[in-house]
Amino acid sequence: MRIRLIYILSCLFISFIGINNLFATIYYARTSGTWIPGTATAAIFSITSCPTALSSCNPGSGDEIQVCTGITLTVGGDGSITNLNLTTTTSKVVINNGFTLTVSGTLTNSGTTTNGVNGPGTIKLTGTTNLTAMTPTGTAPNVMIGDGTTSNTVTLNINSFCTNLTVKSNATLTLAGFSITVSGTTTVDGTLTISSGTGTKAFNSAVTVNGSVNFTAIETMAITGSLTMNSGSSIDGSAIGVVTVSTTLSVGSGTSTLGGITLTLTGAATIDGTLAFSSTSGTKSFNGGVTVNGSISFSQAETMAITGSLTMNS
Repeated sequence: MRIRLIYILSCLFISFIGINNLFATIYYARTSGTWIPGTATAAIFSITSCPTALSSCNPGSGDEIQVCTGITLTVGGDGSITNLNLTTTTSKVVINNGFTLTVSGTLTNSGTTTNGVNGPGTIKLTGTTNLTAMTPTGTAPNVMIGDGTTSNTVTLNINSFCTNLTVKSNATLTLAGFSITVSGTTTVDGTLTISSGTGTKAFNSAVTVNGSVNFTAIETMAITGSLTMNSGSSIDGSAIGVVTVSTTLSVGSGTSTLGGITLTLTGAATIDGTLAFSSTSGTKSFNGGVTVNGSISFSQAETMAITGSLTMNS
């Protein structure tokens, strides 16, 4: 009974320290198993190092998790931590379907092959950190950038894969000189910045822009799916970026802006709001016909090249 009381008090003390942000406790995942955040999880973590004794204390939002060599940590609920460190090539995290692991600090991922950060759940990055490879050949997770309220910037620093990608309001995802492949949907509520012409930027399903896509380098954003632009959205930049859309373009209510970019649209365009052209840089090619239920506006003498029909509805 006394040993159990000491253990409970020690966990409470560690939790108190974490809550008050005096310093973060590092939890070493040294045994494979399922961690359910908010629940004391036996026989997974040590609070000393990878080789030392286990503890059933539960990591919290002020704590760091390091995943040891050869260990698979399965996340079985919604959880929040500061830093996530997959320390070796055989370190692995699996986020179960329907759950989100929020990392408010840094993500460090050394996992290779099917290791690294796996889905089918979601990893949410709310701090200033790098977007890592996630998992080279495993089950790609969903990736969410930001919490929709506070500002943060995440930068692609190695070739990366994910299923669905979401950039929340006030957040910025910078795609630097590496490749990214998004197999599922992409939603940009904040800012997606493409800052390098090195690597490929492949979006293999529908892309919805409610915020902005900003090119600071000449690069191609290849969309194998539809593009939807909603009120207040823009695709522009200081460099003439290239956007290719293999299916359709939909412009919702309100005003959406195409700036100094080159757009090549294969399918039909439907404009229910206002599509505004704000620059003469680049070319805008609509190769599947255009239906205008709203309006088109030009603030510069730009050419809108339409191959196919133009339908103007009242």
